[in-house]
Amino acid sequence: MISYMRAAALASRMEEIVAGSPYDLRNYPQVQDGDGAAGALVEHLLGMDANNAQVPDVVEFEIKTTTGKNNPLSLFHKEPENGGQSIAGRMAKIFGWTPSKPEKYMPGTLSLRTTVKPAFNERGFRFAVGDEFVRVMFAPASVNPKHAAWLKDVRARHRDHISEELPAESVWMDWTRDELSRAVTAKMRNCVVVYGEKKGKIVRFNRFSLFYGFRISKFYESLKRGETVVEIGAWAAPNGKFRSHGTKFRVTKKMVESLYTNTDHR
Repeated sequence: MISYMRAAALASRMEEIVAGSPYDLRNYPQVQDGDGAAGALVEHLLGMDANNAQVPDVVEFEIKTTTGKNNPLSLFHKEPENGGQSIAGRMAKIFGWTPSKPEKYMPGTLSLRTTVKPAFNERGFRFAVGDEFVRVMFAPASVNPKHAAWLKDVRARHRDHISEELPAESVWMDWTRDELSRAVTAKMRNCVVVYGEKKGKIVRFNRFSLFYGFRISKFYESLKRGETVVEIGAWAAPNGKFRSHGTKFRVTKKMVESLYTNTDHR
């Protein structure tokens, strides 16, 4: 397993990986097929153990892989400080709706998957960036009328779970800027993004970019502009079980470069 790799060595190895494309996943039984297969393949080819730890993958660099044209990149996962994963589970119980693939879940399971920006989304969520905090908030008056039936159900569930009426605006997720800054800086201080495509079992890597010197001030600027978003994913089953898929901070690919001091495109 690689535990430490300098920039020059990483760049050289990445050039070999790109040049070795395409790859057939059937030749790599260690790599599980799915949405994260390309990233897992890169880590395997680098000699790394698969992990989700909130530390850079090769100490100096975080490894990111993207195979979609418009998919944003996940910078890091960070559950809110006001309750961790339990908050996402509680939100799924109150704000969730029928999953897009209900056959995969216990009947009656509620799924909450929503992208949150500084402006209210159609489900009534937004986030606010203050001098000392970042907060995800909900306002029923901002829910799109097409979700009126859902909102009525949300009000009833809120009374059931919290024993009071849904307020005009409420805070559901809360991070201090100090804690958020520590988390993202530790994870993303340097980064390599590998660009490619996946068709069936075939993965092709086209190019990669090295990003040096994460700038925390630019991260908060991108949050305020909505270029970096918060994605909430959780489900809650009627038997009381719940799961958070990780509260993610994601950025559009074209804006990744703006978060760093220096870049090197290969």
